[in-house]
Amino acid sequence: MDLMDTIKSVIATVAKLREITKKMEQVELKSTIADLSNQLVDAQSQVVALKAELLAQKAANAALATAKNTQRPTHKWGCYEFQNESGLYCPACYDTQGKKHITTRKSAHERVCSVCRTTLYA
Repeated sequence: MDLMDTIKSVIATVAKLREITKKMEQVELKSTIADLSNQLVDAQSQVVALKAELLAQKAANAALATAKNTQRPTHKWGCYEFQNESGLYCPACYDTQGKKHITTRKSAHERVCSVCRTTLYA
């Protein structure tokens, strides 16, 4: 039984209580049950909104995962180069953290990552 089913069950129970208390003269009890009923309806609508948000986040995560998997770097002078991007990137940072950090030329045959300080040889 998921949260939504539980809330629906509690709402049904509260509705039964309201029917039972219609014949009673206890105003405070009736008021409390009405408040409980309203709070449960609010909780139910919040659960629906959270489920919609969760589905949207899952779809966004799937899209990001697909985009990351389709973007494969090529090797150039010991670095990674990405299609439609200029510059050479550190393979150590990309392979371990999935982050693109540009490298700079250290000498004619060396490049260095500005973040992890890895020296790359061409």
